[in-house]
Amino acid sequence: MAQRKSKRELYEKYVRRERNREKDFINKPSSGLRMLFQNAVHVFEDLDKEDLVSRKRAKNRRKRNYRTPWKRIHRRISEAALTAHVDPSNTSRECPKCRYAVEIQEGHVFECPRCGLKMNRHKVASINIRRRHLEGKRRRKRRASMRGSSTAVNRRLL
Repeated sequence: MAQRKSKRELYEKYVRRERNREKDFINKPSSGLRMLFQNAVHVFEDLDKEDLVSRKRAKNRRKRNYRTPWKRIHRRISEAALTAHVDPSNTSRECPKCRYAVEIQEGHVFECPRCGLKMNRHKVASINIRRRHLEGKRRRKRRASMRGSSTAVNRRLL
């Protein structure tokens, strides 16, 4: 009986350790981002985890993406900072200069066949994510101003 209890305690010890590692993994990047960019809006791609763990990807990357608690990281950052989400389609394949969507990209360097831009694909994606967020804000402002003007016109008619 005493031996079973010690095995259970050992198991619970390792379960707690794994939970603490996960919490640490969530808290470190979120607090680091908040400290580095205090008055910024953090924009994330609205990624579907199912696509990240599909059979199309390499096995080691699938496992890593499956284990990563992306939604909890986003939630933790959004608790203390402003966050937004954008559509993730073609962010690393679309040229930020001419907006041409390149069909096939291999490696870390993005090359646009239309305008000749050469840049790291991660930087291309970050520029496109920022642009999409700003364009979305502009559209929302235009819609709000159009609604406001139409209600003002309606009030004048009454």
